[in-house]
Amino acid sequence: MDATSIKNLQEVVARTESELYTLMMPGFDAARTPVKTWVVEITDVLHGTPWLLICNSLIKSAFDRAGTPLAGRYFAIRSGDIVAGKRYRHIDIIELELVAS
Repeated sequence: MDATSIKNLQEVVARTESELYTLMMPGFDAARTPVKTWVVEITDVLHGTPWLLICNSLIKSAFDRAGTPLAGRYFAIRSGDIVAGKRYRHIDIIELELVAS
């Protein structure tokens, strides 16, 4: 499964396939020192593509607030611009509910 971030996806309608967990991934420093990174397995429901979504603190916080179990739920996630004067990207996360027709 390929790893990606919301910066790369831009926007996705996702089904979470796992709970949040941590992996050691290469860091951003020159030595690429491994760092503990929060991730969640998702499926892009519009394209059927599985991803390992790298979660920044905003995404992790939103998933934490959504509660458990996380797996099997649907979310729309959209990446925004870097907030002026700050070091983070605006991200919209909305939990979706399936409705029987």
